[in-house]
Amino acid sequence: MKTKNNKDSLRVIEQVLVLHRKNCRGKEAKYLFGPKLTGSVKGCMMPVGGHVTDGDRAFGSNGGYYTAMCRESVEECGLRPINGTKVAYLEINIINKNLIRKVTVFECTDWIGHLKRNSTKEFEWLKFFDVSKIPWNRLPPGDECWMKSVILRHSRLEVRINCGTSRLDMLCRPCTSPLYPN
Repeated sequence: MKTKNNKDSLRVIEQVLVLHRKNCRGKEAKYLFGPKLTGSVKGCMMPVGGHVTDGDRAFGSNGGYYTAMCRESVEECGLRPINGTKVAYLEINIINKNLIRKVTVFECTDWIGHLKRNSTKEFEWLKFFDVSKIPWNRLPPGDECWMKSVILRHSRLEVRINCGTSRLDMLCRPCTSPLYPN
């Protein structure tokens, strides 16, 4: 949800991220990532995701986050989740822009459809990476810390990331705490 764009008012944007995990018999799991082509983290590797819309809220319970997760997954990569578990909640504060991004992160292990690659979308190409080959150093600042905890240690986290002028201008190490179901 976006608030009015008054210069001095705090803007809050609600988003979702989807960690698509492919389990491979006898091998390590794989996760779906692609380079972001636009926005404040252009060039960084990201899982699929996007904004929570008013339509998502109208059709979904719990703020429409699960509905947004399903919609964004289909739009971005062609995979329609059958399941999705909330694994993290991020609050990214861009201090100099009076902006807070509230991001609900889901992990999805079952879906319908086939991976699509569409150069007209924000993700030019997507790829499933073995856990040992995830390009951690290409994630947005602060994401490596929480994402490794979620992917490698199966932690459920609440994360606060403070930035200065943009998402790439992280001011300090992310603050994490256990995520409790609400």
